[in-house]
Amino acid sequence: MLLLNWFDLEVVIQRDFTPKELAKYNGLNGEQIYLAIAGKVYDVSSKPEFYGPGSMYENFSGRDASRYRIIRCVSYL
Repeated sequence: MLLLNWFDLEVVIQRDFTPKELAKYNGLNGEQIYLAIAGKVYDVSSKPEFYGPGSMYENFSGRDASRYRIIRCVSYL
């Protein structure tokens, strides 16, 4: 998976993540915040107000959010 910065789409690192590895990056205990969509991992650490613990999108942090993204796209059709 590519690791991208969600807000400026800059490639940060390229590596594979297992779901267990990705789950570590949920913003708890000062960890970085990553989320995956369609095989790409995004670093959203710069926006903890959206993706950090206690925020409205915290459920996506450290997880693959592809299914949610597809459902949202289809709901606009």
